[in-house]
Amino acid sequence: MKMQDIPPRILDIPIRPMGLFVRIITLGWASAITLRPWGIFMKQEKTLRKDILIDILEHEIGHWFQQTLLGYLFYIFYFFEWLIKIFIYWKGAYKNLSFEREARDKRGDWEYWINRKPFATVKYL
Repeated sequence: MKMQDIPPRILDIPIRPMGLFVRIITLGWASAITLRPWGIFMKQEKTLRKDILIDILEHEIGHWFQQTLLGYLFYIFYFFEWLIKIFIYWKGAYKNLSFEREARDKRGDWEYWINRKPFATVKYL
């Protein structure tokens, strides 16, 4: 990923270190979490390769756009879908959430995220 390839509005997203509160709400297992409007919170991982950090950041930017379009509905839909999928997939529930699948599938596709429709995630259910 080169800086000139990233649209300016993406560069305005605040990226912050993961503090105690964020580590508590993620139970310490997440490498990063997006909490709009406050920003993308990332662990200070000194051992991760640069390409992995870029993948994580691109994934979280996808969540930023999902949350931008859906607002607090994002958290409601995410929670209820997780409740359902925990019974179907158990440990694989997180990876099978529609928001997570979309963020992985469209990672780094800036045109998609900028032009995304509010309920585009439905096709990932």
